[in-house]
Amino acid sequence: MTSPSSPIDDQGRIGRYRMNAQSKNAETDGFDPVGRGGSSLVFLVEQELSREHVITRALKVFSPTAEIVEKRRKMGETDGIHSFMAEIETISMLTHQNIVKIIDAGTAVNGSPFYVMEYVDGPTFESLMNNELSLMADDREYWSSIARADPFLILRIMQQICWALAYLHARRRFHFDLAPKNVFIRNVDGKPHVIIGDLGVSQYVPLPADITDPDSTISIAGTKAYTPSELERYRSKEPIPLHILATLAAHWDLFALGTFALNLIESWNLGRSRELDALKIICQRLITDRSLTADKTVGELDRLLPAHVLTAGVEELSSDAYGNRRYINLPLSPIPTSRRLREILDHPAVTRLQLVPQLLLYRSATPGGVHTVYEHLLGSYGIMLRCLNKLLSQPRFRASFSRKELEESLIAVLLDGVDKHPLDRILTQVDEVHQADRRANLEAILGTEHRENRPLGTIINERFPEVDMESVKDVLFGDRAALPPYQKLIWDLIHSSLNVRAMDYLVRDSYHTGITAGTGVDTQDLIDSLLWEESSDGLGIGRSGVFSAEHLLCARFWMFARLYWSSTNRSITAMLRHLVYEILRAGTVTRKYLSQSLMSLDEASALRRLGELWSETSEYGRQRSDIVSLLAEPRPRAYFPLTQRFARNWASAGGRARELVKKFDSLRAIDLENLRLDFARESSVMRSLESTAVLFDLPMMGSSLNFGEDTFVDIGGGRIVPLCDVSDICAVLPATFRDTCFRLRVFYHPDLSGDIERDLRRDVEKFIEERFSS
Repeated sequence: MTSPSSPIDDQGRIGRYRMNAQSKNAETDGFDPVGRGGSSLVFLVEQELSREHVITRALKVFSPTAEIVEKRRKMGETDGIHSFMAEIETISMLTHQNIVKIIDAGTAVNGSPFYVMEYVDGPTFESLMNNELSLMADDREYWSSIARADPFLILRIMQQICWALAYLHARRRFHFDLAPKNVFIRNVDGKPHVIIGDLGVSQYVPLPADITDPDSTISIAGTKAYTPSELERYRSKEPIPLHILATLAAHWDLFALGTFALNLIESWNLGRSRELDALKIICQRLITDRSLTADKTVGELDRLLPAHVLTAGVEELSSDAYGNRRYINLPLSPIPTSRRLREILDHPAVTRLQLVPQLLLYRSATPGGVHTVYEHLLGSYGIMLRCLNKLLSQPRFRASFSRKELEESLIAVLLDGVDKHPLDRILTQVDEVHQADRRANLEAILGTEHRENRPLGTIINERFPEVDMESVKDVLFGDRAALPPYQKLIWDLIHSSLNVRAMDYLVRDSYHTGITAGTGVDTQDLIDSLLWEESSDGLGIGRSGVFSAEHLLCARFWMFARLYWSSTNRSITAMLRHLVYEILRAGTVTRKYLSQSLMSLDEASALRRLGELWSETSEYGRQRSDIVSLLAEPRPRAYFPLTQRFARNWASAGGRARELVKKFDSLRAIDLENLRLDFARESSVMRSLESTAVLFDLPMMGSSLNFGEDTFVDIGGGRIVPLCDVSDICAVLPATFRDTCFRLRVFYHPDLSGDIERDLRRDVEKFIEERFSS
């Protein structure tokens, strides 16, 4: 029998739904609810589709406890029936695979409203996380054992909950009681299907800007352990101002989600699973960061799934690039590209780099060195892909580098050097280029329209919409110290001692020129040891990578000694620098004009253009044959070395050698030209020669020419030390490079006779000793 106040009629029904026989209580001859809340009861009922087809449903009927009625009375509210009816109306409009579905609604025999939901044939997470509930021991062991074998099960559970939250939040509906007791899991062919139930305390909360009454309030409930501390004072105690709740509503649900996941990890003893380290970092952010949204969290979780560990949602990092992958055949290694990336690589602003030599006029010394900046750009991009894939194996990196940051890394390496032209390095040595000017040059290139192509910047914005181009420019041209942590790491990948460009050009230049210094570098071993070093937020290596780092840095030393700063190449640099310096000094053209006029030219055309500008400079037009013609020959002829000075073998300096070589630091193009003119006036031999018969040269060290000073090593046990502390080679390499490769050289015209050469050498050695010993 049922009591008059019972929603169940004498025939064992609520409305047209028959009570499920499993709910029968033999002792009381009544029916026990399967769930009980402060304002409602949940019964198992049967929906009869036909005599043969009966479906089990869950029926929730309004039935507040005396405690809830009294509490609501004290807060000046009704017994809650209107809220229950609003709940029915709201939930009936929700359709989502991870939110419980309403089938029907009605009024019970006692006048209480009810609604019928799908029956979730699975346990709640409260029962799976409570070891004291012996009835659920089998379910608990089943799911926890799967999680032990596949820790990413926790991630997939959390992902499904977040899908539901994103759906609700998009409609300004917030759950406000996302506790384990209200989240169900069912087994669908061995896979989890998570369903959020009990939206009884959920609320519609408008945007802060849509709240017209600043004094409006609302009552909230929820579970204490899953409510942020700043809301605890309002939970079932006093109404909360609506404008306060509007700013915290999304955070409440996400706080509960992060707490839920961490508690689940702990209860299933998965705390030591390294696969979940990144997820735990995300959970801590959900608990503390009020700015996170459900939509953003969905993306954060998506890229942590095992299917995305190597891709992180970035097409270019994927093993198959969604079927759009194509390879560009390149010496040393083919480069994988996606369709959208090829739109960038095929743009005229980038393809023009096929005209720019990587090694300007180096064919004089190494005939094979005719490869281009475009080839180097592709090679550097390929190295960046491998570095990012390796770093994605680290939890902190996965948790911090979303699709946005990863794509910014790729775009940054593609745009690094996109403003180069054949004489770019020469202009840099003549007139120092400020980073602000380089930034402006890049912006001009990105915004330039081409005949049949839209601006490169427009294409990047459309194909990589999450990329912040200002962040990319900050990485390329900004001060590292002022950058946020993730940009510091990208900066290091492009600018540090172990940058991706060095990993490519040292090996690639060796391959093309036949100088073997860089051919044996084990780039992959070095990449495999990369890590994100937390103390400096920079690029570091594990101890296993020390040998490969030493090899790379030594290769840089030898390539500068034997190729980049070799006598022949420094002679050609001195010749070109003199021409450019005098053209700019004459004032007929500006540096900007000269750069722009060289942008679309190849090496030969650039030299012809330089010759034309030199001829237009009246003071030097008659000397055209002395330098321009030498460089314009099929195999350019360089000036011959006359003498050189560097710290290690400075003839008469003795112990003052290092002090003397420090004077070189301040020498720039104008100082080298003044040295040449001073020597021409003081040398008796030069009185019968053109002043350009002798050229002075000194390389520019440059702030990017590092030999491991900025590299740290993880030696284990949480200890991070500078590379020079664990490598004697790297400890002495910077000073050794400076002592042996940083040389003041003097060159003479190749057509001068041997007697004149001898006399010039005598005069120039005397001149240098007097000039730098005083």
